[in-house]
Formats: sequence, structure tokens, C-alpha cells
Amino acid sequence: MKKIIVLLVLVFVTFMFIGCNETGSTEPVGVVVTSEGDVRTVSVNGTLKLTAEVLPAKAKQDVLWESSNESVATVDNNGVVTGVSVGNVKIIARCKEDNALKYDFAIVVEREVKEEVIPEKVEVTALNNVTTCKAGETIKLEATVYPEGASQSVEWTSSDVTIATVGRGEVKALKEGSVVITVNAKGYADVKATIT
Repeated sequence: MKKIIVLLVLVFVTFMFIGCNETGSTEPVGVVVTSEGDVRTVSVNGTLKLTAEVLPAKAKQDVLWESSNESVATVDNNGVVTGVSVGNVKIIARCKEDNALKYDFAIVVEREVKEEVIPEKVEVTALNNVTTCKAGETIKLEATVYPEGASQSVEWTSSDVTIATVGRGEVKALKEGSVVITVNAKGYADVKATIT
């Protein structure tokens, strides 16, 4: 009988110990935040997904997300960060069960990277279609680079700077004669147009 009682007591104590241990293991003790590939940068208007884990693994995993500076980056309830402006910011994951437990994830928001549109064609026109003038007078030319979205930066050259010079599309006649004005997309010498 004594053996049975001792055995029951041992079983009871064992279950109590296991129960206490399991209860203790669910208490949150910290928060860890990671990103895929350990990326810590995001571009303006770009997004970055963060994942938060409350430790230990058996603890409730609910966290509250916040940004230290929403003018630099925002974060939604799922940990998705959106870049707003260039700068440094901390994205904070706070344990919902214990607000004192948090993790600050530092992020650098970089300038938005836009895909370059390669210039394909340049068109040049003279203001009011005027292509003749007297020495000392000027003619205004305008250039358009295609396709849409391509940089409108162009470079102007004159075939004979003793007859006329050109700068920013303004042709200045120096003496009588004929001259060819060439305009090309900046950095793309083969993408050009001419006007006489």
C-alpha cells in the first residue's frame, strides 16, 4: 500500500513539474525580427517584408509593428515596410503580450531606382518654322527625344561655328552661309537629328 502511495505521489509530482515547466515555457522573453536574405535596405516606394518571432517558440506570436519615423518609412500590420523618403529608420516589433519586449530593426531607405528608358529617336523643329536669319540674329530650335519616358537631355553642335553657333537650342548667326545643326540624345551620339 505504501509503495502504491509513494508511486502516486511521484507521478503527481512529475506531472506538476512538467505542467509548471510547460507553463513557464510559454512566457514571452524576447522578440527577434528578420528579413529574407538579411536585407536592410529599401528604396523609396519599394517594399520589404519583415518577419517577427516571439521567443520562446511556444509563446503567443502576436506583435505590434511601428515605425520610428513614418516620413521615412511606414510598416503595416503584416510587417511590410514601404519606403517614403531617403533616410534611416527603425522598424519596431513589440510583443503584444508584453509591450516591454521589442526589437528594433534598422533600415536605410535609398533613392528610388528607376529603370532607364533608352532613347530611340530625336526630332528637331525650328520655332515658327523659321530656319533663316541675318547675321547677329538668332533662331530657336527645340528637340524631343523618344520614346516617352526617355531623358530629354540633348547635346547641340554646329557644322561650322564660323557661320553659326548653337547652345541649348539657340542658334546665333555670325555671317552669311549655310550650316547644319545636329542634336543628339545625351550619351547617345547615334540617336540624332539635323536641321539646316
